[in-house]
Amino acid sequence: MDRAAARREDAGWLRAAWERENTRVLPLAGGRTRVSEGPDGWRLALVRPRDCPPGGTRYFLGTDGTGAAYFAYATGRLPAPPTGTARVAALGDGDCPLGDRDHGMLVHATALENWHRNHGRCPGCGDPTTVEGGGHVRRCAACGVEHHPRTDPAVLMLITDAGDRCLLGSRTRWPAHQYSVPAGYVEPGETAEAAVRREAAEEAGVAIGAVRCVETEAHPFPGSLMLGYEADAVSSDARADGSEMAAVRWFTRDALARAVRTGDVALPDRRYLARRLVERWYGGPLDPAPESAGAPWTE
Repeated sequence: MDRAAARREDAGWLRAAWERENTRVLPLAGGRTRVSEGPDGWRLALVRPRDCPPGGTRYFLGTDGTGAAYFAYATGRLPAPPTGTARVAALGDGDCPLGDRDHGMLVHATALENWHRNHGRCPGCGDPTTVEGGGHVRRCAACGVEHHPRTDPAVLMLITDAGDRCLLGSRTRWPAHQYSVPAGYVEPGETAEAAVRREAAEEAGVAIGAVRCVETEAHPFPGSLMLGYEADAVSSDARADGSEMAAVRWFTRDALARAVRTGDVALPDRRYLARRLVERWYGGPLDPAPESAGAPWTE
């Protein structure tokens, strides 16, 4: 998908695109939409503009390689699905994984819907704001200020020591067997690398040397950008802070594989960056034995 940002300010083009027969729309209602299962897997159940109920708000998502336009449409109720079997699902629904294009569209649309739902008034003067820029801007008519969607950066860190063991922790709000990498939000005036070192020290009592950003992930819950790092621990000293982390543990590859296989350790679902960081270090998939496998979980 080409986000075609230059088209967002062209109101005439957007109006014309909405009327075209080849335009497709992703309806959203409270973070949920319809998906359909076909021979190639799950896909978004896109509709035509004329199938959308009145009273919603549309956001321009971009164009595909043929030039067809795509919109999201935030509405109080989802329109009837196109012909074929369809079900209602949300972005985090693991029962119907989407392909890259559809997942990217849903991430984009969900982030915009979340932002618009909570920013109907100007934070400066309190007057109502109006939607512009194809859904990527809200403008206050009273004070003239433009407001843009907010993205909150957060860091996740796969920490290893001199023995190439990785450090995982269980948060105080999780069941004791659920483990993941340390993580936290970047604070104002702080670089992402400084946030890695601060969060590692605060949550796990670990001093960090070199850090390397290896992967990022859009995470619209409601509007975060996850920055995945690998980090080298200066020493093997580690302790849970007792506030965010209930426990932290160093794992060799064999020990972690054994703990996951037996169900003693449950990792986040494979769709999420935290799991991918762990499996990148491990060198392959980490799966529980069938008899010990539980439901996947997310942070």
